[in-house]
Formats: sequence, structure tokens, C-alpha cells
Amino acid sequence: MEKSNRNLYELPYRAIIFSHPRSGLHLLRTGLYLTEGGADSYKEFWPKYNIFYSHEAIPETSTTKHILLLRSYHNLFAKTIYPMILKVYANHIPEKLKSLHPDINIKRACDTSLSDEDRFGSFAFLPTRYVDLIKQFEALPDSDKMVIYYEDLIEQEETLHSVAKFIGINKNNIYSFEQIRDKAKEFYVKSNHFPSPPEGTYLNKETHWGLEQHMKYMLGDTIFNKYLKRYEGQF
Repeated sequence: MEKSNRNLYELPYRAIIFSHPRSGLHLLRTGLYLTEGGADSYKEFWPKYNIFYSHEAIPETSTTKHILLLRSYHNLFAKTIYPMILKVYANHIPEKLKSLHPDINIKRACDTSLSDEDRFGSFAFLPTRYVDLIKQFEALPDSDKMVIYYEDLIEQEETLHSVAKFIGINKNNIYSFEQIRDKAKEFYVKSNHFPSPPEGTYLNKETHWGLEQHMKYMLGDTIFNKYLKRYEGQF
């Protein structure tokens, strides 16, 4: 699991960013770093701004701002099968891994002594984790909270800029939005994460419908509609 090194930070944090794995946290982090101009090293940037990021709900919420980054649970659930596709690549056509990104570490991907997560990164969707993040966020005071969606973050430059403004990062026009997205993918791969393979994973409508009902049951209709209504029936 990727999360900040708490020893480098002071309480209260300026901001906490929560997201389920594969929901775009890396894109958001890279985007904020490059929006500011990338003058500091990447590792120094986060302690400088005292921004904590995590894939888990954490007890320390004494901070001025909270951000919840969400992605379609239908999309996340489908990705749980992607390691099977990547293992086919690694076992039979490892050179095809380079088609995902030229910086892919083929040796690591083909090392069968490693776990799937160590070889390819985490693709597992854990509904309980997803729900816990939303519930903790919902329980926070209404002031100084922001919800953003991966689908907006990847397509709309203003979404990234709104987050930067929310946590006090000044925009520097060194990088275009397209360059930021390219850099995010480059950084992602170089930190031993794998992009999703182009072969989509088909899960039938009944499976997605069952997942959706499960999410509604765990969250309740009010919270589900508040945070996830946009994904309802998207299968």
C-alpha cells in the first residue's frame, strides 16, 4: 500500500487525501507537484506542503482540509482480473509488456517468486475499504472538505486546478495538462506500478448489479446517492 511517511509530517496536516488503490491518487499527486512547477524534489514536495495521502482510513483527522478521490466501483471491480492478463503476457509474450509503457520492468514482472501485487501492483478492489473511506469522510465536519472523481481528474484540467487552489498550491504554467498526464504515467511505471492492459475485462451485468446493490447496502441509500449516484447503472 502506498502512503505518506508520517515521520516527515507534523500534526495537524494541511490536508489529507484519501482514495482506494487504482482510483487516481498517483495522478493527483503528480498533478499537484507539477502544477506547482516541480521545483522541489518529489519527495521533498509533500513534507513542504504537509499533505498526507493514504489508501486507508486513518485515526488522525486533525487537519484543516480533507479530500476524497473516488472512482467508479464498477471499473475498480473489473480490474481485479487484470493480473491474470498480465501474467499471460509475462509468461508467454513478455516483450508485449513494453507496449504498456517503454519503462516497464520486465524482469520484475516475470519473477514468479514475487506476489502478483509485487509484480504488477495492486488491482484488488476491496468494497469494505472503499466504503470505510467514504464513511469516515462523511463523518467529518462539513467545512473544508472536497470530493473529486477520477473520471473528472483525468479529463478536466480545471479539476486538478481546483484541488491545488483548495490546498493552497499556486499554479505554475511550466507544464501543460497533457504533459502532466504523461509525466504521471511515467512516474507511475518507474515506481513499479503497472498500467492496465488494453484488453478490457468483461463482467456480466448481473455481477455489476450485485456489486451495486452491495454498495448500497453497506453505505445506505442516503450516503450512496450523495457520493456514488453518478455511477449507478453504469454497466
